[in-house]
Amino acid sequence: MLDCIGAKDLNALLRLAREEDAPGIAACLTAAFNRYRALYTPSGFTDTTLNPDTAIRRLTEMNVYVAVNKEDQIIGTVSWLRIKPEEGHLRGMAVSPEHQGGGLADRLLDRVETDIREAGCRIVSLHTMDFLKRSMRFYEKRGYQRTGKTTDFFGQPAHEFIKNLK
Repeated sequence: MLDCIGAKDLNALLRLAREEDAPGIAACLTAAFNRYRALYTPSGFTDTTLNPDTAIRRLTEMNVYVAVNKEDQIIGTVSWLRIKPEEGHLRGMAVSPEHQGGGLADRLLDRVETDIREAGCRIVSLHTMDFLKRSMRFYEKRGYQRTGKTTDFFGQPAHEFIKNLK
């Protein structure tokens, strides 16, 4: 049986983000990652959480989806861009804390993976931090595998995960 939050999240509307969503996207990212602020470098946290201006820039550079509740508040977001002809890359996946655990992250990831597949990509990649253990477990349950590669994310290692799309 679904709990109350989960039941509400199943009714959240997923849609492409619009410019007027930028403040809500930034607020959702900040709410989702704020508990990890002390573990990020200051620049890393700023790049992860965005502000309304950097959220608008992301909207021009990437495909950005939002999940909105019946009050039209943004409660989740995810972005992607094509980085190679066959590869889409995820950025900025977040669900506001009060909506975590209700299936919304699965819905967001399903939506973006479908979008990436329909764009002709065979692979989806992402990077995540050591201290985001729950995120790592989530992605692994969804078929993502660690490649063993890391990139520098504002002075911290970010671990690469990939998934082959069928």
